[in-house]
Amino acid sequence: MKMYPGHRNKEIETSIARAVEYLETIQMPDGSWYGNWGVCFIYSTWFALVGLAAAGKTYYNNQAMRRGVDFLLRIQSPDGGWGESYLACPNKVIEFISAIELCLDKWENTFIMD
Repeated sequence: MKMYPGHRNKEIETSIARAVEYLETIQMPDGSWYGNWGVCFIYSTWFALVGLAAAGKTYYNNQAMRRGVDFLLRIQSPDGGWGESYLACPNKVIEFISAIELCLDKWENTFIMD
């Protein structure tokens, strides 16, 4: 929309609204989103939050955004990181590990600080 203002605005706005509705619909009761790969709850929650933010949603104007951010803050380890077991994906239940996976810390901190 920025590069071609006015070009197919209605279709773009409809697609964005449908994407937001989809993300809100598939959010888990605990505020997370389930991904379908390795470390699935933390990554998918981060990706969903980034998508909602791209659609103009914020912690203050969107319940799904609040629930997702609150989920990440609630599961944060005492040392400030996050650690999710690879077993979370096949078991479809978030499972934690004792060692922190540094690559995940980067993504979640990036989003929460934005």
